[in-house]
Amino acid sequence: MNVLTATSCGYRISNEDRAVWGEWKGGAYAAVFDGHSGDELSRKCAERLGDIIRKCDGNMEKVFHELDNIECSDFVGTTATVVICGRGEVTVGHIGDSSAILVSESGRYRRLTRAHLASDEVERIGVMSRGGTVDKVRGVHRVGGCLMLSRSLGDRYLSGVGKTPDVATHYTDYRYCVLMSDGVTDVFTDAAIANVVRRGAGPALLVSMALDDGGRDNCTVIIVDMAPSSDSPPSDFPPSDFPPSDFPINSV
Repeated sequence: MNVLTATSCGYRISNEDRAVWGEWKGGAYAAVFDGHSGDELSRKCAERLGDIIRKCDGNMEKVFHELDNIECSDFVGTTATVVICGRGEVTVGHIGDSSAILVSESGRYRRLTRAHLASDEVERIGVMSRGGTVDKVRGVHRVGGCLMLSRSLGDRYLSGVGKTPDVATHYTDYRYCVLMSDGVTDVFTDAAIANVVRRGAGPALLVSMALDDGGRDNCTVIIVDMAPSSDSPPSDFPPSDFPPSDFPINSV
């Protein structure tokens, strides 16, 4: 397997995103953490993920329990999208609004994650069932009037924030698994991302394109190429047949 990562602080003062990957049982693990109120927890999660995966033998529920128990300030938090990729198999654990999609060589795509936002009716019910409140602040739903996410790691000062990840194993013949922070997915549709990736473009190009097309947030991308290592891996140089007008985008 080949794994490429890229990240940028965008137009923010600092980069609270973290990307990490490593080898695991003949395959690879990879994760994107998008921190908020600082990078303390996203940084610590990225630094410790490999050891935690080994300690938990890849059990994703246990991995997330360990990540949420990392010592940190009560006032910081992070999203977490973690994948363990093997031949024809991808296990995903997800909490927050970072994303993962599968992309085939022909450009077909499949979303693996659903954003956990306080604006979602089902998520709001979950927040309230856990003793929290959801308030609309300047038109945006926020847990306790503060946090847009309905589930996250950390954020211990808030009641009602969910700690249970969505976990699923997918058996697939798709070639690429793409992980992204919302700085990228707020700009591009899944179809646009798939069309870029299937042409062999790497993560640095996707990050650059997101910023060029109006992105302001931290932007992070990981591409896990699940084809045999002898196949051509993604590249951060634009493919020769890559016309920018050939794919749809979402405007910020």
